[in-house]
Amino acid sequence: MDGLYATFSTAVPISTIHRRTSAIGARAIGQIQRDPGLFSAYGYMALDLFYRGAQKAGQKLTTDSLAQSFETTSFPRDMFGSRR
Repeated sequence: MDGLYATFSTAVPISTIHRRTSAIGARAIGQIQRDPGLFSAYGYMALDLFYRGAQKAGQKLTTDSLAQSFETTSFPRDMFGSRR
């Protein structure tokens, strides 16, 4: 990894530019009484993916059913507009 330079940028959850992120940010402020950070957004996205996969896998959730669900589910764009 010697000499590797990398950068990453994304909308902050309270951004008023992005309608989806500002709605999530406003909801978080109401619940935790402070502005959400970037890692709040990452956590939200990870749990949203798990929720959607687990919901499709059904009530008898197993590792195999969850993996199959993830492989066959078409997930919508996330709050930042990226494909998952």
